[in-house]
Amino acid sequence: MSDQRGARPRIAGESRHPKPDAEAAPTRTRRVYRILLYSVSILVPILLAAGITWYLAPSQEKRVQREVTQEEQRRQAAKPPLAIEYAANTSFSEPDSLILPSVPSVTIRNYLAQRRLDEKRIKSMVQKEGGLEVATLEGLDFASPSVTANRLRITLVGRSPDPVLITDISARILSKAPAWSGSVIFTAPQGAVSAEAIGFDLSSSDLEARGMTEKMELRDIAKAQPYLSTRQVTLAAGEKVSFDVVALATSSSYEWVINFKTSKGYVLTGTNNGKPWHSSSLANFYKMAWSRNFTPDLSYRSCTWHDCDPQVVGP
Repeated sequence: MSDQRGARPRIAGESRHPKPDAEAAPTRTRRVYRILLYSVSILVPILLAAGITWYLAPSQEKRVQREVTQEEQRRQAAKPPLAIEYAANTSFSEPDSLILPSVPSVTIRNYLAQRRLDEKRIKSMVQKEGGLEVATLEGLDFASPSVTANRLRITLVGRSPDPVLITDISARILSKAPAWSGSVIFTAPQGAVSAEAIGFDLSSSDLEARGMTEKMELRDIAKAQPYLSTRQVTLAAGEKVSFDVVALATSSSYEWVINFKTSKGYVLTGTNNGKPWHSSSLANFYKMAWSRNFTPDLSYRSCTWHDCDPQVVGP
């Protein structure tokens, strides 16, 4: 047995190996540090993303709302709240004169030379050639402005599940030109002409629809109150409303449409089946003219326009 002088005597029960506490402490510290560092690396991006989301939430909400609004607008554009169900020129109760922008066809001329004519057939033939029925409001005083009226009917139908309120009805002039001077099939005025309708004076600067009654002469359209000032027009889905419309033309011809505006800003353009409405006053000269004979058998005679005044109209 070797002699180990100077060695520290071992105490009974003491381990031969050194205590680990001094060496293990730095190891635990490093482990805890790594855990904290890992946790921070995970939590910081999460907290940062949450903060950014919270900060941007109002603008994102506005953007979403804007997208919803735009989608609603696209949906409304795809399905308008109003539509035109019917549109056509109509007649007054009194016989109307007929005017055309050009000389009528040989078919019309030959028919007018006959006797016992069918008034509806004449009007149909003239309309097919672009003609127009008009009521003459003034006598044939060629020194005064010529004023005529024509009548039309238009029916609207609601298409929206929510009621649609019409807040404005106005005419919109597309073009203005001299009065048509092609030809006239003249019927002398039989007195004051009236109608219950909405009216537009196309020569006026105020083209808002005016309310008319049976007791009002057509020439007084401009003096009437705005149509919507005394009534409200609301249409739900499937509901319909018809308007009898009278348009005044003074010393000119017009191409025009009717704008129906709703409370939400939608504007429906009222046309004659996709084409503008036409109105024209009488001209001072016509290339061809006929005057109606007031006899039991409806007939017309050819005349020179300035000689077609009521004083010489007869059998």
